[in-house]
Amino acid sequence: VRLRWFSSRIQGPEGVRLSSESLTWLRLEAAGCAVERQEVVNVSGAGAAGMAGARGEGAQRLRFKLLGDWEISRVAGPGLATWQVQAEAGQRWLVVQLVKPAKELRLEMAGLMRTSGDAAPVCGLSLEGAGRQEGFIALSYAADWQFSPLSLSGLSRAAREGLPAGLQLPREAQPDRLFRFLEPPQAERIAVTARQSRVTMQTGLAGVIRPDRLWVQVRSRYQVQGLAPLRHEVVLPAGWRVLEVGGSLVRAWEVTEIE
Repeated sequence: VRLRWFSSRIQGPEGVRLSSESLTWLRLEAAGCAVERQEVVNVSGAGAAGMAGARGEGAQRLRFKLLGDWEISRVAGPGLATWQVQAEAGQRWLVVQLVKPAKELRLEMAGLMRTSGDAAPVCGLSLEGAGRQEGFIALSYAADWQFSPLSLSGLSRAAREGLPAGLQLPREAQPDRLFRFLEPPQAERIAVTARQSRVTMQTGLAGVIRPDRLWVQVRSRYQVQGLAPLRHEVVLPAGWRVLEVGGSLVRAWEVTEIE
């Protein structure tokens, strides 16, 4: 049995109470793993110099610890003044400065995570001083690559319908897996492996022999485990002419010359 809890009485520096919700989308690409993240930070409690505005107006400067090996290329959001990644005692931090204090901060970030065959810590952010940090991680495969089945094995699975209204994937996005966490997943790891496929084909032929020609009808049945091929090629015997090709999923066909 695994239990997790949080208390709204936990406070950040100098009486500022912070909480956040996030959605991280990891998409495998040729250059590595593209990262898109949405973060919503809520602030309550008394103000503090350098951290929050006077009279409890909200936070103006926040720091996020970078988790995993990834580079941030873009940070955007309403009221954002500046952002920068700083190194301190071997730890990298994302420092966000706002134009004026705010009680709610919405950020959109993009970056790239390096991938290899070995398991590595998942990328993410951890808000300094936050008492509650909940979020979701979506994984999307590439045509030839996928996240291993053991990736994020310590997190619970989630459904797209369970995403908060303020954290939504693009309409066209179809993640292969979606996870939820109740605290920053600092111990979770991901690994990338090649997508494996196994194709079995059964072929039957029926022919009619005539004095000047041979009519042949060929029927093939495919069974695929894994990624299904989109293109099928066969080598025709010399002098053969194809009259028709059909099938439930056939989009087009052609006969080409090869050397």
